[in-house]
Amino acid sequence: MIKNWCLLTPSRSQEILAKTRLNGIRKTIYSVNGDSYTGEWKDNKKHGTFPSYGYGENWYSCNEFYEGEWYENKRSGWGRYYYKDGAMYEGEWLHDKRWGNGMLRLPNENRYEGGWIDDMKNGKGKYIFHTTNQVMEGIWIDDVAKQAIFTDLGPRMEKTETTYPIPSLELQSWDAVWRDTAEDNMRLLQEKYPQISM
Repeated sequence: MIKNWCLLTPSRSQEILAKTRLNGIRKTIYSVNGDSYTGEWKDNKKHGTFPSYGYGENWYSCNEFYEGEWYENKRSGWGRYYYKDGAMYEGEWLHDKRWGNGMLRLPNENRYEGGWIDDMKNGKGKYIFHTTNQVMEGIWIDDVAKQAIFTDLGPRMEKTETTYPIPSLELQSWDAVWRDTAEDNMRLLQEKYPQISM
């Protein structure tokens, strides 16, 4: 009977190892390279309770910061990333890449709001030019606007005209051209990324 009891009782080294394994919510962990992480862990890996409200923060040695959800040691779910140049992305992540809907605000206050696939602007989105108070809205494929319409953003506060006036659209059937081109571009996007649904 004592023999069986000894087999069931963990050794002192096994107890210490079990206590040092990172599981659940922990304080900040610092790496040798200067990175730090505060949040939830599972089996010694950064881990949030995807897709609900699991949360963690990570400072990178290059003065960049992420706060948001983790899954299997990667940014996945909703999160916010602050880049060292002053840009900030807020939105959905998948396997450490911007993927889903999100907003990227650049240091000059210009911003993109819309779809992301594989860390690139893809799908429907709009780019807002802060300095000219104009917006470009359309369809993006691999960070390139394939089809877009430029418009002014609301009434201007200044009494002077815009530096970059937008000419009027003079196609006879511009909505038909837009619709046909949009269908073609969305089909191209679907062919390139078959795992997504549009």
